[in-house]
Amino acid sequence: MSVTVNKSQHSVNFIDASSTVSITNNNTGNTVNITGTDVSTITVAAPGPKGDKGDTPSTINASSIIQPFTNVTASNNISANNIISNTLLYAQNNTLFGTDDSDTHHFTGHITASGDISASGHISGIDFRASGNQILSFQDVTNPVITRADLSGVETYVFGDNTTPNATMLTGTNIDLYGPVTASGDVSASGNIHSDNIETISLSFQASSDGTNLYGPNKQGPYYSVYNYNYGDSTAVKTLAQEYAGAGIRIPYNAEIHGFNSIVSTITDPGATHVLLYTGSLNLGTFNVGTGAAADLSIGLAMSVTTGTPGAAENPMIGDVIAPKPINAGDIIYPRIKVQSGHGAYVNMQILLKRRK
Repeated sequence: MSVTVNKSQHSVNFIDASSTVSITNNNTGNTVNITGTDVSTITVAAPGPKGDKGDTPSTINASSIIQPFTNVTASNNISANNIISNTLLYAQNNTLFGTDDSDTHHFTGHITASGDISASGHISGIDFRASGNQILSFQDVTNPVITRADLSGVETYVFGDNTTPNATMLTGTNIDLYGPVTASGDVSASGNIHSDNIETISLSFQASSDGTNLYGPNKQGPYYSVYNYNYGDSTAVKTLAQEYAGAGIRIPYNAEIHGFNSIVSTITDPGATHVLLYTGSLNLGTFNVGTGAAADLSIGLAMSVTTGTPGAAENPMIGDVIAPKPINAGDIIYPRIKVQSGHGAYVNMQILLKRRK
């Protein structure tokens, strides 16, 4: 009786030694016939050659993966319609932190990259930062489009579609910009544009003095080169006669007199010099009087400084002061000088103004 055995094990034992056994190599098709009278035990010393392992796959379909991977590492790109994970996602040049909660990827933590981040659509957010410094922050902005260009280390941000003529660049209720803002065209606003820039009003003149009273510009005004009108002592100077009300500097906008810088050189004898600024308001009703004479204008001291005493005549002495004082649009600044030596001085000064919000 013939018995056929198909077995993948290395060792097979047959008890019926009188039977005829045929052993076939499934890889080569060779057959060996052995009868029971020849041997009682058949030993296969080594298994036959393995079958072809096939090509190494370059693509693995998701349907072919039976058990989920614990870790996936790639030296090149990983592409997918959706990547869903409750843990960290890593790529070669980017590190993503957060949890995916929908088909559109939303990360609740930080997303950092050592290279560029690009998108075919819009990138929107509340804060945009570069090199650790906040560039801009905005709220309630309608559909902003941000384009960044790196020009020799200078970062330029364009808001809106800059390819469309007269495009609305950016709309919003609150826009705060931190750092430089550069525009190749006009910058316009329906409201006020405020800054902390200091504007200056420069004056250069020769001032008379008698050592007691305060002198200032005559009717020609503050840009005339000689300040030779006597406005009286520290009490009398506060009442300005109507004909001298225009001999000052009228400010066209709400501002803050931030202070002034002055350089004073006495003409003949050395002496300390008092440099003062007074202000007057148009609201006091001394202007535009169509019937009869206008009333005198009451003015008030805004700020003053006294220089040191020079060792010799014409030694330049610095008299600077920073004492911010608000001033309204239309108000007038009146400079005054008193030289204790009584022989006058040459004065160069800059009044510092900052526009007020």
